[in-house]
Amino acid sequence: MVANAYTPATLTIPAGTPIRFVNRDGEIHTVSQQGGGFDSGLLFPGDSWTYAFDRPGTYAYFCLPHPFMVGTVIVE
Repeated sequence: MVANAYTPATLTIPAGTPIRFVNRDGEIHTVSQQGGGFDSGLLFPGDSWTYAFDRPGTYAYFCLPHPFMVGTVIVE
C-alpha cells in the first residue's frame, strides 16, 4: 500500500501462496475481502499482514477507510 493504492492492484498466484501486505503509506488502511471473508484489521503505517490464499478463485478486496482503494488476487 502506497499513495492510497494497492501495488500491484492485481496479482496472480498459485494456490497456497501467502501474500504479505505492507502499509508503506502515511494513512491507516485495511485489506478487507468484498462480501466478507478475510480482513486484516487496521494497518497503521509500517504494519504488515500476511494471508495464505489456499483455494483457487478470484478474491476482490478493498480498504475500509478508503473504499476507492481496490485490489484483486487471482488464485490458480
